[in-house]
Amino acid sequence: MVKLYGMKNGSILLKQFANVDAVLLKNGDNCFYLTEYANSDSYVLLTQKACYYLTDDRYFTEACGLLSGGYEVVKVSPSSVLTVIKNILGGDGVKRLGFEDRSITYRDYTRYAEAFDGISLTGTEETLLKIRAVKTDAEAALIRKAAEINDKSFGELLSKVREGVTEQELKYELEYLLHKNGADGIAFDIISAFGTATANPHAHPTDRKLVKGMPVTLDFGCKYKGYCSDITRTFFFGTPSEEFKKIYRAVLNANENALDAVSAGRDCAFVDKVARETLKACGLAEYFTHGTGHGVGICIHESPVLNPSSEDVLAENMVVTVEPGVYIAGLGGVRVEDMALVTSDGVKVLSKTDKKLTII
Repeated sequence: MVKLYGMKNGSILLKQFANVDAVLLKNGDNCFYLTEYANSDSYVLLTQKACYYLTDDRYFTEACGLLSGGYEVVKVSPSSVLTVIKNILGGDGVKRLGFEDRSITYRDYTRYAEAFDGISLTGTEETLLKIRAVKTDAEAALIRKAAEINDKSFGELLSKVREGVTEQELKYELEYLLHKNGADGIAFDIISAFGTATANPHAHPTDRKLVKGMPVTLDFGCKYKGYCSDITRTFFFGTPSEEFKKIYRAVLNANENALDAVSAGRDCAFVDKVARETLKACGLAEYFTHGTGHGVGICIHESPVLNPSSEDVLAENMVVTVEPGVYIAGLGGVRVEDMALVTSDGVKVLSKTDKKLTII
């Protein structure tokens, strides 16, 4: 995929990392974050003197055209790349190199340590992920567009829901609609679950057929110009039992109460607690078996995390999900998930699909 929406300033970014002279990136998502350009094999190197993009013959000409003015594009081969990086580090006087201590393999780390002898290696990926968690206005606009594609596609999908359709068929139809409505791809493998399978938060679609009386849970998202969306809706094919209606109302209240708690400066654990306490008041807290939400961006799961043990704090322009659920084995489950943009005084919900109890 090729996309240029506005490169981040690598020199400014480097100043946000403490105790390093340079930062080396290999992870595709991190490289994309800096350059807004993606290919299958590249390195980004930020030093105090320059920003470098290192790639091979397959992408060199393309990268030169797209990244000129922001990066010095360097042609390398797999066998020479670490030697080239070492020479750049030496020429730019780098003594302390930041690297991706969360995403690179141990094998890569040992190769770095051997190739960059005399240069100290410092893990800096946690800092980068925290930087990525706060979206620019341009990034937020892309995520908002991805959310709009979700809403449009789900609305069109409801007309395809019929007796006898399978979980797999509904999944494939939804994937088609996401592409038709402008998505570049799906953000993750779509969850499509009927009946008692809805009690599995991450159910895998099967050839199970839809019959009257079943709940249906769809958890899906798309990618638009490199950025993800995420939404879950549970609806009913035929009139649900009074028990299911009670569960749905409780989960919807937990979703709305937690959204009301989202605000810049608020502890993520507190938002999770609000959702959990709402379900507890209905006697359903024991059936809520996962965290309340997570950040969304280039990856479907990013910082921050909203769960009981989270130490994260919400900041303005983070994008998070709020997705409480209740899952009762042998009966089924309900999850209501929205994506929301954190603002200085609250939240802007990006998912517009109706959340009222829907019966088809």
